[in-house]
Amino acid sequence: MEPDELLNHITDDLKTALGGQLPQLCRLERPTRQCQQPKEVKQALKDFQPQEGWLCFQSTVTHFINGELPDEGTILYGEVKGTNNTALHIHQQGTSGWLLTTFQEQKGNTHLVEATQLLGEFEKPGNLRYRVYWQPDGEQGYRPICAAFNGFVNKPSP
Repeated sequence: MEPDELLNHITDDLKTALGGQLPQLCRLERPTRQCQQPKEVKQALKDFQPQEGWLCFQSTVTHFINGELPDEGTILYGEVKGTNNTALHIHQQGTSGWLLTTFQEQKGNTHLVEATQLLGEFEKPGNLRYRVYWQPDGEQGYRPICAAFNGFVNKPSP
């Protein structure tokens, strides 16, 4: 069953149980790029013009908001949010450099996407929002294929 057909079969009871938060239809592109040098990673990150995200450096993990990129040295890993449901994932591959994956959500009907939140470790910047993408699998039904960082959510005050 294709994603748009699946959404047509959702019952009113299920919609109520989900609090009206139904998955949406989209098409997801995930182009990748290899970088060999730390300066290439930094330049690719600047070119992406992220709004917010988190970055893991050699000595610290830090977050940023309002597009203010931290400069703590060599980036090892990270996830950043761009505009219009785009995201960039940075992954160091040992001595093979870095793999950068761009998540580009577009209009279409090849994927189902839902928003979710994960608990942050510290008080600031808050919980983390992700967009989880599902695709039909001929043998197992629908399964999540990836998740893209979609910003921070402030935790409620105690």
